[in-house]
Amino acid sequence: MALKEKSNIKSKSTGSYKIKRVVRGKHPLHKEATLTKRERLEARVSIGQKRLINKAAALQGRSVSDFVVSTLDKEARKIVHDFEALEFSLKEKQAFAAALEAAPMPTDKLIRAFERLAQLNS
Repeated sequence: MALKEKSNIKSKSTGSYKIKRVVRGKHPLHKEATLTKRERLEARVSIGQKRLINKAAALQGRSVSDFVVSTLDKEARKIVHDFEALEFSLKEKQAFAAALEAAPMPTDKLIRAFERLAQLNS
């Protein structure tokens, strides 16, 4: 679980708390960062969903807010990463198709080899 330090100093101008989070790990997204929370996110959930979320947060010893934000952040990063990986492979496929379309015409030697192969297979 992440180590967390929370400053109790509330900014007068924005009304937000500055949170310093230290996370252990080698992934570039898991590094020390200072975040200022300014935006608000609301969602309607069923009673069952709320109970499940409360239980999961309690099992990890976190506030519901911290649990929800970190879980959403993790999932959003995964979705964006997967999408960007898909985009990259799509670009590679387009480059491959372009290379196939620009392929040189077969030589006389290659044409004769295919003709001999066709005779052997018939």
